Amino acid sequence: MTIESKWLFEKVLTRFAGTVIFGFLFVKDLEDKELINHEKIHVRQFLEISLVVALLLIPVAWFISYWFLMAIPVAFYIWYGIEFLIRLIQYRDREKAYKKIAFEAEAYDKEDDFTYLQNRRFWRFWKYI
Repeated sequence: MTIESKWLFEKVLTRFAGTVIFGFLFVKDLEDKELINHEKIHVRQFLEISLVVALLLIPVAWFISYWFLMAIPVAFYIWYGIEFLIRLIQYRDREKAYKKIAFEAEAYDKEDDFTYLQNRRFWRFWKYI
């Protein structure tokens, strides 16, 4: 689902034009097709990470605690944040670190290919690590 919200990007996320929040795509302008494609790639990444983490955590939750299932929707953001910190240490430049995150590298590389998601393989962002 794509939601246009000028308020969100003018008042809260002022440095961004689009974002994915728990699988929902928010953009400043619905006319920016490349941005929407970029964010749709992130939605796919989010869903893939969530699926794999769910498959790993369901047995743990069954035997230990269902609280482990709380990690499923935040796994993407944990990975994103950890990789950003690693890249920041590696490059000592915020912008370069951001662009080198595997999720961002894939999305920027393929944002102008509007058929990419139709043919994209599972966990394709791994190529950019």
